[in-house]
Amino acid sequence: MIYDLTMPLFPGQVVWPNDPEIEIAPFSSISSGDAADISLLRFGTHTGTHIDAPSHVLAGGGGVDQIQPEKLIGPAQVLDLTFAQEKQILPTTIRQAGFCRLIPRLLLKTKNSQFAEDQRFHQDYIALSIEAAAWLIKEEVFLIGIDYLSIEPFDNADYTIHRMLLSQQVVVVEGLNLRGVPAGIYELFCAPLKIVQADGAPARVFLRSL
Repeated sequence: MIYDLTMPLFPGQVVWPNDPEIEIAPFSSISSGDAADISLLRFGTHTGTHIDAPSHVLAGGGGVDQIQPEKLIGPAQVLDLTFAQEKQILPTTIRQAGFCRLIPRLLLKTKNSQFAEDQRFHQDYIALSIEAAAWLIKEEVFLIGIDYLSIEPFDNADYTIHRMLLSQQVVVVEGLNLRGVPAGIYELFCAPLKIVQADGAPARVFLRSL
């Protein structure tokens, strides 16, 4: 079984407040007499399903093109946290959901998954807590994904959690669509656009059942 966790990109798709809206316009078209259809795309590097690079929040940090492919492909655990009541995910919640410390890639399925096809932005999404970020770093998890446009609470203007994770070279994958994906161990394929020195990039993300 293969699951596509990627949000579709189209004009009107939800984006982070004040980020560029998605624009897809014809550059050339067969119907206008051109030899081929070519589209012009305009959107931010953190649009839809995407990866954050260290340079997103760290001056002098590496770009998305410098992320090791070995981190993006391999065994990953999906944890179902939809039972949790808190708005910020705690270490105890992750442990209760059956966290396996032998799997270094972790995808967090939360109540955010109910927003998967909602084109309205929700400020009250569930995010990672500072305590959980520190704990996962200690557990040597090197990729963390979540089912909304940010892993950090909306009102964290200082990007503390991003800086904690990215300074330790933890790959952050945001905007996953985990609705309909059961908890378990899978093989992850995460392929961001290789944009030189970019602070992030949209990505196509798949899970394959083992």
